[in-house]
Amino acid sequence: MHSNALLAIRDGRRIRYPRWQFDETSANGVVTGLDIVLAAMDASTFRKAAWLIKPNRHLDDLAPIEALRLGLLARVYAEAKTVASS
Repeated sequence: MHSNALLAIRDGRRIRYPRWQFDETSANGVVTGLDIVLAAMDASTFRKAAWLIKPNRHLDDLAPIEALRLGLLARVYAEAKTVASS
């Protein structure tokens, strides 16, 4: 896996990996396409995490991570490219 394969969030001295990014049915154990979507975003780790779990009107009110699980990678990717740190 490359550096954009997972979100790692620092919590004090610990690093946490949000559960919602894992998928035991995928080949590598991570939601398919997550690495592509993460690489498309020019934002902080926290901004990426918040965007991935918040319902998105451009994705029929699905959270982007839910849309990825449904195989809507192209749509999620298009939206991810608009995410930037504020």
